[in-house]
Amino acid sequence: MYSLFTMKNLSQSILVLPFLILTACTTIKQKPLAATDKPINSGALHDAIKKVPIRVVAPSSGVELESLAKLRSIETINFDIPDDIFVPGSPYHANSDEERFRQLQEAFLGHAPVVWSLRGGYGCTRLYDLLNTMEKPATPKIFVGYSDSTFLHLFLSRWGWQTIHAAGAAEVLDANKKAKNFSHLFDILSGKIKSIQYGGFKPLNNAALSIDELKSSVIGGNMTILTNSLGTPWQIQAQDKIVLVEDTGTRGYAVDRALNHLHQAKAFKGAAAIIFGSFSGDEHVDYALRRFAEAIDVPVFQCAKFGHQQKNYPLIFNTPTVIKKAANKEGTYTLSMDTVGLSIESSH
Repeated sequence: MYSLFTMKNLSQSILVLPFLILTACTTIKQKPLAATDKPINSGALHDAIKKVPIRVVAPSSGVELESLAKLRSIETINFDIPDDIFVPGSPYHANSDEERFRQLQEAFLGHAPVVWSLRGGYGCTRLYDLLNTMEKPATPKIFVGYSDSTFLHLFLSRWGWQTIHAAGAAEVLDANKKAKNFSHLFDILSGKIKSIQYGGFKPLNNAALSIDELKSSVIGGNMTILTNSLGTPWQIQAQDKIVLVEDTGTRGYAVDRALNHLHQAKAFKGAAAIIFGSFSGDEHVDYALRRFAEAIDVPVFQCAKFGHQQKNYPLIFNTPTVIKKAANKEGTYTLSMDTVGLSIESSH
């Protein structure tokens, strides 16, 4: 069991390295990161996680070596970052398929209770065949990631693991990201809170408006990876689930095409609800989202607090979740989820 301290308000600063985030759906070639001395307030992270081992993995793309050095220099976060996590050479990936799998397997079998993906990009899906040879570990880990890590969320859900859709570890260095992305995450991991609630969910169709309360659990993630899952052994299983869908840098017509493809493939058949997280692309994206919502009989909600934009608040997958009408704001809904079993203290 790891002892954790009470979380403090944002107060301390560290030198950071804002960088370009490589997403699963728009960019493949890895780009270098430019150094800067711009600070990010990160005091909310420190006391809660100082004693918690966090194994960092890079199953997708890498970052510059200078960024890794800055992450390793953060003494107040107990990062365990392998020396060879990123070997420059591949235009797409942090390392070879075999090495990325080996490090992921080592993390899943190791002592650190938290396995946190460095970033998104591209490469997770290439690890399926290797991961499929691995026996389910006796002790579940708390996996954290998003974007290209959507594949791992889907794969690990078949092991019955609870995972957290949240910012990548390297985004601790990004001053453009909201501090709450991380303070909420460590509230969950520290056991400081037993549940978490988000407001501002807008119903997009009559099926959503007809709901007073809906109980289920969340799965899903990046729209591009969800679409790529179709026809594979790790295809999303939406039956009775609340499905999160988010994406970035995708024009309206491409969003429309992907959602139509998912719908025609019956990927949403039997889903309890759909949540659209943040999207970016062009002025037609919102039209595509609303047209899809109006054409489907599954309740569809929208809340831009989850995805590739400044806000990317943690969502716990495969844990009891409730969507209900907001008591204090007519026409909107809240989402609350159970965090019991996700804290370091309760899982180790």
